[in-house]
Amino acid sequence: MGCAALWINLPNWSKRSRSLPLAVRLQVNQTVSLFHYYELNVQLRMNYLPTVTRISALLFILALAAVHALDRTVDSNWQPISDFALGDWGWLLRLALLMLGTTFLSLGVDTLVSQRGWVIKIGAVLLLVAALGNFTGSLFNTDPVGTKPEDMTTSGQIHAASAGLLGFMILATIFYTLHVVRSGKGTKRWYLLTATLLLWVAEISLVVTMASMLSKTEGMITRETPFGWHGRVLLVLCAGWGVVCSVALNRSSSASSAVAHNH
Repeated sequence: MGCAALWINLPNWSKRSRSLPLAVRLQVNQTVSLFHYYELNVQLRMNYLPTVTRISALLFILALAAVHALDRTVDSNWQPISDFALGDWGWLLRLALLMLGTTFLSLGVDTLVSQRGWVIKIGAVLLLVAALGNFTGSLFNTDPVGTKPEDMTTSGQIHAASAGLLGFMILATIFYTLHVVRSGKGTKRWYLLTATLLLWVAEISLVVTMASMLSKTEGMITRETPFGWHGRVLLVLCAGWGVVCSVALNRSSSASSAVAHNH
Protein backbone atom coordinates (compact mmCIF):
# COMPACT_ATOMS: atom_id res chain seq x y z
CA MET A 1 0.00 0.00 0.00
CA GLY A 2 2.91 2.33 0.73
CA CYS A 3 4.40 1.74 -2.74
CA ALA A 4 0.99 2.35 -4.27
CA ALA A 5 0.72 5.72 -2.54
CA LEU A 6 4.08 6.73 -4.05
CA TRP A 7 3.05 5.67 -7.53
CA ILE A 8 -0.27 7.56 -7.26
CA ASN A 9 1.64 10.82 -6.93
CA LEU A 10 4.04 10.09 -9.80
CA PRO A 11 3.33 11.61 -13.24
CA ASN A 12 2.81 9.50 -16.32
CA TRP A 13 1.37 6.63 -14.30
CA SER A 14 0.12 4.81 -17.39
CA LYS A 15 3.65 4.64 -18.82
CA ARG A 16 5.37 3.76 -15.58
CA SER A 17 2.85 1.06 -14.74
CA ARG A 18 3.89 -0.98 -17.78
CA SER A 19 7.20 -1.81 -16.11
CA LEU A 20 5.46 -3.37 -13.12
CA PRO A 21 4.32 -6.98 -12.82
CA LEU A 22 0.63 -7.58 -13.49
CA ALA A 23 -0.13 -8.44 -9.85
CA VAL A 24 1.44 -5.21 -8.64
CA ARG A 25 -0.43 -3.17 -11.24
CA LEU A 26 -3.73 -4.71 -10.17
CA GLN A 27 -2.97 -3.95 -6.52
CA VAL A 28 -2.06 -0.35 -7.29
CA ASN A 29 -5.12 0.13 -9.49
CA GLN A 30 -7.30 -1.19 -6.69
CA THR A 31 -5.62 1.22 -4.28
CA VAL A 32 -6.23 4.12 -6.64
CA SER A 33 -9.90 3.15 -6.94
CA LEU A 34 -10.26 2.97 -3.18
CA PHE A 35 -8.55 6.32 -2.84
CA HIS A 36 -10.99 7.98 -5.23
CA TYR A 37 -13.92 6.22 -3.56
CA TYR A 38 -12.81 7.53 -0.17
CA GLU A 39 -12.28 11.01 -1.60
CA LEU A 40 -15.80 10.96 -3.08
CA ASN A 41 -17.32 9.84 0.22
CA VAL A 42 -15.50 12.57 2.12
CA GLN A 43 -16.80 15.13 -0.36
CA LEU A 44 -20.36 13.82 0.00
CA ARG A 45 -20.04 13.95 3.77
CA MET A 46 -18.79 17.52 3.65
CA ASN A 47 -21.85 18.49 1.62
CA TYR A 48 -24.39 16.39 3.51
CA LEU A 49 -23.79 16.74 7.26
CA PRO A 50 -23.25 20.52 7.34
CA THR A 51 -26.47 20.93 5.36
CA VAL A 52 -28.35 18.78 7.89
CA THR A 53 -26.93 20.89 10.72
CA ARG A 54 -28.07 24.17 9.18
CA ILE A 55 -31.50 23.01 8.02
CA SER A 56 -32.36 21.37 11.35
CA ALA A 57 -31.29 24.53 13.21
CA LEU A 58 -33.56 26.62 11.00
CA LEU A 59 -36.45 24.19 11.44
CA PHE A 60 -35.98 24.34 15.20
CA ILE A 61 -36.28 28.13 15.21
CA LEU A 62 -39.31 28.02 12.92
CA ALA A 63 -41.05 25.34 14.99
CA LEU A 64 -40.32 27.22 18.21
CA ALA A 65 -41.72 30.44 16.77
CA ALA A 66 -44.78 28.60 15.42
CA VAL A 67 -45.69 26.97 18.72
CA HIS A 68 -45.47 30.34 20.45
CA ALA A 69 -47.79 31.86 17.87
CA LEU A 70 -50.30 29.01 17.89
CA ASP A 71 -50.51 28.14 21.59
CA ARG A 72 -51.59 31.10 23.70
CA THR A 73 -52.18 29.07 26.86
CA VAL A 74 -48.55 29.28 27.95
CA ASP A 75 -47.23 32.49 29.47
CA SER A 76 -43.75 32.77 27.98
CA ASN A 77 -42.72 35.39 30.52
CA TRP A 78 -42.32 32.77 33.23
CA GLN A 79 -43.33 29.31 31.98
CA PRO A 80 -40.64 27.12 30.38
CA ILE A 81 -41.08 25.99 26.77
CA SER A 82 -41.62 22.41 27.99
CA ASP A 83 -45.12 23.45 29.06
CA PHE A 84 -46.09 23.68 25.38
CA ALA A 85 -45.75 19.88 25.19
CA LEU A 86 -48.77 19.54 27.50
CA GLY A 87 -51.09 21.44 25.17
CA ASP A 88 -52.76 20.81 21.82
CA TRP A 89 -49.62 21.85 19.97
CA GLY A 90 -47.32 19.63 21.98
CA TRP A 91 -46.23 17.72 18.88
CA LEU A 92 -44.79 20.93 17.46
CA LEU A 93 -42.68 21.51 20.55
CA ARG A 94 -41.46 17.91 20.43
CA LEU A 95 -40.56 18.43 16.78
CA ALA A 96 -38.58 21.52 17.73
CA LEU A 97 -36.60 19.57 20.32
CA LEU A 98 -35.92 16.83 17.79
CA MET A 99 -34.60 19.40 15.32
CA LEU A 100 -32.30 20.97 17.90
CA GLY A 101 -31.04 17.51 18.83
CA THR A 102 -30.42 16.79 15.14
CA THR A 103 -28.39 20.00 14.89
CA PHE A 104 -26.12 18.84 17.71
CA LEU A 105 -25.96 15.27 16.41
CA SER A 106 -25.03 16.11 12.83
CA LEU A 107 -22.45 18.69 13.91
CA GLY A 108 -20.91 16.23 16.37
CA VAL A 109 -20.73 13.38 13.85
CA ASP A 110 -19.38 15.73 11.19
CA THR A 111 -16.64 16.77 13.59
CA LEU A 112 -15.65 13.22 14.49
CA VAL A 113 -15.44 12.28 10.82
CA SER A 114 -13.67 15.32 9.40
CA GLN A 115 -11.65 17.03 12.13
CA ARG A 116 -8.39 16.13 13.81
CA GLY A 117 -7.23 16.92 17.32
CA TRP A 118 -8.35 15.79 20.75
CA VAL A 119 -9.65 19.24 21.75
CA ILE A 120 -12.42 19.37 19.16
CA LYS A 121 -13.10 15.64 19.54
CA ILE A 122 -13.99 16.27 23.19
CA GLY A 123 -16.36 19.00 22.05
CA ALA A 124 -17.97 16.60 19.58
CA VAL A 125 -18.62 14.01 22.29
CA LEU A 126 -20.18 16.70 24.51
CA LEU A 127 -22.43 17.70 21.62
CA LEU A 128 -23.59 14.11 21.19
CA VAL A 129 -24.51 13.98 24.87
CA ALA A 130 -26.52 17.19 24.46
CA ALA A 131 -28.24 15.70 21.40
CA LEU A 132 -29.23 12.68 23.46
CA GLY A 133 -30.75 15.05 26.00
CA ASN A 134 -32.88 16.75 23.36
CA PHE A 135 -34.08 13.47 21.88
CA THR A 136 -34.96 12.13 25.32
CA GLY A 137 -36.72 15.35 26.30
CA SER A 138 -38.88 15.15 23.19
CA LEU A 139 -40.03 11.65 24.12
CA PHE A 140 -40.87 12.29 27.78
CA ASN A 141 -43.24 15.09 28.73
CA THR A 142 -42.58 17.45 31.59
CA ASP A 143 -44.88 17.77 34.59
CA PRO A 144 -47.02 20.92 34.84
CA VAL A 145 -45.08 23.92 36.09
CA GLY A 146 -45.27 24.23 39.86
CA THR A 147 -45.19 20.47 40.51
CA LYS A 148 -43.25 19.76 43.69
CA PRO A 149 -40.20 17.47 43.40
CA GLU A 150 -41.83 14.74 45.48
CA ASP A 151 -44.89 14.75 43.22
CA MET A 152 -43.04 14.51 39.91
CA THR A 153 -43.84 11.60 37.61
CA THR A 154 -41.19 9.37 36.10
CA SER A 155 -41.70 11.09 32.76
CA GLY A 156 -41.26 14.49 34.37
CA GLN A 157 -38.08 13.41 36.15
CA ILE A 158 -36.58 12.05 32.92
CA HIS A 159 -37.50 15.22 31.08
CA ALA A 160 -35.93 17.42 33.74
CA ALA A 161 -32.73 15.35 33.72
CA SER A 162 -32.51 15.43 29.93
CA ALA A 163 -32.99 19.21 29.89
CA GLY A 164 -29.94 19.52 32.10
CA LEU A 165 -27.81 17.88 29.41
CA LEU A 166 -27.99 21.11 27.40
CA GLY A 167 -25.15 22.25 29.63
CA PHE A 168 -22.87 19.84 27.79
CA MET A 169 -23.54 21.75 24.57
CA ILE A 170 -22.62 25.04 26.26
CA LEU A 171 -19.39 23.47 27.46
CA ALA A 172 -18.66 22.03 24.01
CA THR A 173 -18.55 25.52 22.52
CA ILE A 174 -15.28 26.20 24.36
CA PHE A 175 -13.53 23.23 22.77
CA TYR A 176 -14.84 24.04 19.29
CA THR A 177 -13.88 27.70 19.54
CA LEU A 178 -10.37 26.90 20.81
CA HIS A 179 -9.84 24.55 17.88
CA VAL A 180 -11.14 26.92 15.20
CA VAL A 181 -9.42 30.03 16.56
CA ARG A 182 -6.09 28.23 16.84
CA SER A 183 -6.20 26.47 13.48
CA GLY A 184 -8.54 28.54 11.33
CA LYS A 185 -7.88 31.51 9.12
CA GLY A 186 -10.00 34.41 7.96
CA THR A 187 -13.05 36.05 9.45
CA LYS A 188 -15.08 32.88 10.02
CA ARG A 189 -13.20 32.05 13.22
CA TRP A 190 -14.04 35.48 14.63
CA TYR A 191 -17.70 34.90 13.82
CA LEU A 192 -17.56 31.69 15.83
CA LEU A 193 -15.76 33.43 18.70
CA THR A 194 -18.45 36.12 18.75
CA ALA A 195 -21.25 33.53 18.67
CA THR A 196 -19.62 31.65 21.54
CA LEU A 197 -19.24 34.80 23.64
CA LEU A 198 -22.90 35.73 23.07
CA LEU A 199 -23.98 32.23 24.05
CA TRP A 200 -21.96 32.30 27.25
CA VAL A 201 -23.25 35.77 28.17
CA ALA A 202 -26.81 34.47 27.76
CA GLU A 203 -26.03 31.33 29.77
CA ILE A 204 -24.41 33.18 32.67
CA SER A 205 -27.20 35.76 32.64
CA LEU A 206 -29.83 33.00 32.84
CA VAL A 207 -28.06 31.17 35.65
CA VAL A 208 -27.63 34.34 37.72
CA THR A 209 -31.23 35.41 37.12
CA MET A 210 -32.61 31.98 38.01
CA ALA A 211 -30.52 31.75 41.16
CA SER A 212 -31.67 35.17 42.30
CA MET A 213 -35.37 34.66 41.58
CA LEU A 214 -35.71 31.04 42.67
CA SER A 215 -34.10 31.82 46.02
CA LYS A 216 -37.15 33.94 46.78
CA THR A 217 -39.70 31.26 45.82
CA GLU A 218 -38.08 28.24 47.49
CA GLY A 219 -36.92 26.92 44.12
CA MET A 220 -40.38 26.91 42.54
CA ILE A 221 -41.10 28.46 39.12
CA THR A 222 -43.98 30.89 39.52
CA ARG A 223 -45.18 34.20 38.11
CA GLU A 224 -42.65 35.78 40.45
CA THR A 225 -39.83 34.23 38.41
CA PRO A 226 -40.12 35.87 34.96
CA PHE A 227 -37.07 34.40 33.26
CA GLY A 228 -38.99 32.51 30.57
CA TRP A 229 -37.68 34.57 27.68
CA HIS A 230 -34.11 34.21 28.92
CA GLY A 231 -34.31 30.48 28.30
CA ARG A 232 -35.89 30.91 24.88
CA VAL A 233 -33.20 33.33 23.73
CA LEU A 234 -30.55 30.91 24.96
CA LEU A 235 -32.01 28.05 22.89
CA VAL A 236 -32.16 30.17 19.74
CA LEU A 237 -28.53 31.18 20.31
CA CYS A 238 -27.63 27.49 20.65
CA ALA A 239 -29.15 26.76 17.25
CA GLY A 240 -27.49 29.82 15.73
CA TRP A 241 -24.14 28.81 17.17
CA GLY A 242 -24.50 25.42 15.50
CA VAL A 243 -24.93 27.09 12.11
CA VAL A 244 -21.97 29.44 12.59
CA CYS A 245 -19.78 26.58 13.80
CA SER A 246 -20.76 24.39 10.86
CA VAL A 247 -19.81 27.13 8.41
CA ALA A 248 -16.49 27.77 10.19
CA LEU A 249 -15.57 24.09 10.22
CA ASN A 250 -16.57 23.56 6.62
CA ARG A 251 -14.42 26.49 5.47
CA SER A 252 -11.54 25.19 7.57
CA SER A 253 -11.88 21.67 6.11
CA SER A 254 -12.10 23.02 2.56
CA ALA A 255 -8.98 25.12 3.07
CA SER A 256 -7.09 22.15 4.54
CA SER A 257 -8.16 19.91 1.65
CA ALA A 258 -7.02 22.49 -0.88
CA VAL A 259 -3.61 22.80 0.78
CA ALA A 260 -3.21 19.03 0.92
CA HIS A 261 -4.23 18.71 -2.75
CA ASN A 262 -1.74 21.36 -3.86
CA HIS A 263 1.05 19.57 -2.02
